[in-house]
Amino acid sequence: MKGEGYQEMEEAKKNLLEDHKQCDINDQHEEDTSWDKRTFASTFEAFWNTCNTIQGLPILVIPYAVRNGGYLAIFTLLLVAAASNYTGKTIVRCLYETDPKSGKRKRVRDSYVDIGDAFLPNLGGNLVLVTQFVELLFVAGVYPLLVGRILAKSFPHVTVPCWLWTLFGGILFFPNIFLKNLSQVAWTSILTVLSAKVIFFTVVTYSVLHVQKWEISHLENFDASTYPSALGVLVASYLSQPFVSLIEGSMRYKEKFDSVMNLSYLAMTLLNVTIGVVAYNLFEGETAEVITNNLPEGSFRVAVNVMAAVLSITSYTLPMFTIFEIIENSSLFLLPGSFGKSIFTPSVIVFRMSMDMTWCNIVADGVVVVVGVIVMVTGTISSVFSLIKVYSQPGNDECA
Repeated sequence: MKGEGYQEMEEAKKNLLEDHKQCDINDQHEEDTSWDKRTFASTFEAFWNTCNTIQGLPILVIPYAVRNGGYLAIFTLLLVAAASNYTGKTIVRCLYETDPKSGKRKRVRDSYVDIGDAFLPNLGGNLVLVTQFVELLFVAGVYPLLVGRILAKSFPHVTVPCWLWTLFGGILFFPNIFLKNLSQVAWTSILTVLSAKVIFFTVVTYSVLHVQKWEISHLENFDASTYPSALGVLVASYLSQPFVSLIEGSMRYKEKFDSVMNLSYLAMTLLNVTIGVVAYNLFEGETAEVITNNLPEGSFRVAVNVMAAVLSITSYTLPMFTIFEIIENSSLFLLPGSFGKSIFTPSVIVFRMSMDMTWCNIVADGVVVVVGVIVMVTGTISSVFSLIKVYSQPGNDECA
């Protein structure tokens, strides 16, 4: 009896030690999970990052687009916003697949490259990677040029060539290389949106104070020769697609991504439409490419243009961070021999890789493809004619 009691005590002690070890493992797992969550971006930070992809430079150039397109430009702005929101969420859905047994969605892909490889093995990933890289590089290249022109207009009496202003503007972007994660980028996104709001309220307030000069009838103007330029500006104003997989992947609560997208697009589109209509009604045909350059010369314009420069610098952060992520985490391979016969494959961006697409999804994807082709063709033609016009004129080094 005593032997049996002793054996039971030893087994109980052993079980107690195992339970204690298991508790330690669980506690460690919870600590690790908690720590992992702290490294992810909050919903609030994801909202700011999404707003950053929309409310950067567009607020400076939307009035110029309205000048070229009138009411049609405003309608196009709303259409582009809706299409951009839809395609952004579609891209993120392509990162997931539904488990046939549990019915739950599971993230099985991490990037555009994974989507491309799933759609077209051995080629799709490289095509998507190159396209995304070139797109972001072209967009990022605009920012130093814009800052250079803002600085030149802020100090018109300083006899400095335009290229030197642009070089100085480019140096201001250098600190972006020290950013390591999207939580840090979120703080620059907050500065982006706040500086955009300062510019918004300044321009709108100035326009309202001169409401007696407004001419609503000018919104009926439409110039077919300049509208493609306006269309290009409007499409470039909603450039969240290259960043959505990165933003969604960094979120602590990924199930809130669609709500973040909807709220961000709604808020920023209302601001874009407002400043476009209000500013154009005041400045009309004299509306500059950068709206802050329409403000009166002096310390007032300088102060607002400083905020515009801050807006440009902080808007630059997310595109460059994404480019760095692509360079660090991906490998660019030579295009395989099947490139020639595969180049005509439909875009991996607009087709959902799932078998449960509804007719609404199919129609929406078709509309996006058609609109995208129209914008591509008209934008290319307009850009070619613009380049011919610029390079056929005598060279000058003045910032336009």
